[in-house]
Amino acid sequence: MSPPCEKISSPIQGSYLPIHPLDAHHPPAEQHFHNGNTVGGHYQFVPHGCQWTHAARRFHDPSSCLNRKKKVLIIGDSHGRAVYDGIVHRLSGQTSFLTHSGAHRAGSNEPTSVYKDFITHALSIPPSCNYSSSTSANANITKIFLISPPQPPRQDPWVISFKDHRTNVRLQHWRDITIPIAQEKGWVVVDQFALMMPVAWAPMLTDLNHYLTTDAFDPLLDE
Repeated sequence: MSPPCEKISSPIQGSYLPIHPLDAHHPPAEQHFHNGNTVGGHYQFVPHGCQWTHAARRFHDPSSCLNRKKKVLIIGDSHGRAVYDGIVHRLSGQTSFLTHSGAHRAGSNEPTSVYKDFITHALSIPPSCNYSSSTSANANITKIFLISPPQPPRQDPWVISFKDHRTNVRLQHWRDITIPIAQEKGWVVVDQFALMMPVAWAPMLTDLNHYLTTDAFDPLLDE
């Protein structure tokens, strides 16, 4: 039997496998359609060498996750907001696809040295914040760094007018730099880039940017 994925501190590796044909014909949850085609509901992410056991998995009862109150602070852009909304959706017992959610620095045209200085400084700030006067309270803080997702292959007026320099080669370069820095600073890393890359085309069917209704959003929330 595979060990729980919850005990693995490094980004979870896995593969997307086609869902069972019966699930394709009789979806367990309402699908999100675009021009008559479903965006998600085609593949299921299967972790390598572990399995998720937490109670907030989709189609499970998340009530035990709410027995103890915990404070969660999420700082980020709209992708961070999507994760927040997805977590609330899951913990509310919803099994449907989340379809709506309320500038990333890697899009700027800067040399690698500038980005490394920026991300090293940013990841060093939280431990120095005055969370609590209690040392034991600070010891229980879990810091999670969410890697930026891949960029859909868009050439619309927005990316042209704002001179958006994001490419997936560039974003993978930032990802490879960021992960060891974040881990050295005591952060747990969730590699959203790797999770979303197999479905990087999917936002072209929705809002050109986010991955809410794709098959990659579930494993992101699980991790």
